[in-house]
Amino acid sequence: EVFISYWRFIDSLNWFEAPTTISPLELACHIPTGRSQRYQFQNYSNYFERWAIHVSSAFKLSKTVSNIHLVSYKDLHQQHSKTIQDLCSSLSITHINKKGPAKKTDLNYIKGNNLILSQKLVKELKEFCSSEIKKYPELPTALLENINMSL
Repeated sequence: EVFISYWRFIDSLNWFEAPTTISPLELACHIPTGRSQRYQFQNYSNYFERWAIHVSSAFKLSKTVSNIHLVSYKDLHQQHSKTIQDLCSSLSITHINKKGPAKKTDLNYIKGNNLILSQKLVKELKEFCSSEIKKYPELPTALLENINMSL
């Protein structure tokens, strides 16, 4: 889900943030390039490795640093307001729920949302992630257990 979202985001931009690829799997396998590297502390062999090491590092830090909390993509996507409220509460931050402009119901105004994935491409991405994720035992256990349930 993270790579599908990131792939769509990259496609929606008008600058070279990262390579525009045919599929999220191709992006996950690609060497990080473009502006997407601006916060990297080191080079990575591909976007999947960069993601896995980023999550592993945050997970490790969250065990010793009280103001680091992991938030799952699924929770942000499916229960955004509740997830943000819970995060603010756990960090002792007063959450002010300001209503912004009304959301458009037609998501086609974001170029990347028009990208449709075939079941074959989703299956290939899932198989790749299931295989690759095993290389990173430092990832959160819940993530390792749930990889087969996602996508």
